[in-house]
Amino acid sequence: EYGVSYAYGTATFLSGILVLPSATTRIATAHAACLALYGLRLNAFLLYRELSIARFREFRDKIEARALEKGGRLSRAPFIASCGLLYLGLAAPLMLTAPASAPPALAGALV
Repeated sequence: EYGVSYAYGTATFLSGILVLPSATTRIATAHAACLALYGLRLNAFLLYRELSIARFREFRDKIEARALEKGGRLSRAPFIASCGLLYLGLAAPLMLTAPASAPPALAGALV
């Protein structure tokens, strides 16, 4: 389940990156850039914390071991699906500030 944090950071980064090239206003460009930078910063922090602090490596290993005890990925499907909906909602504010700047693939996924 620790991968959810990295997935959140990656989804945040990619949401901003997908919109950035087609942003048509300054606010849309700033919003997309901030979202992408936030995702990048989050993943960099998580990686630094995991590599530099032994306590967090132990914490991650405990979480992963507990997840394996509860069953495979299929048993965690409801949790994974709800995280997917959370990540989809993550792009909603950006789509509100930049409705004309959504790339077709992302706009289609949000409709």
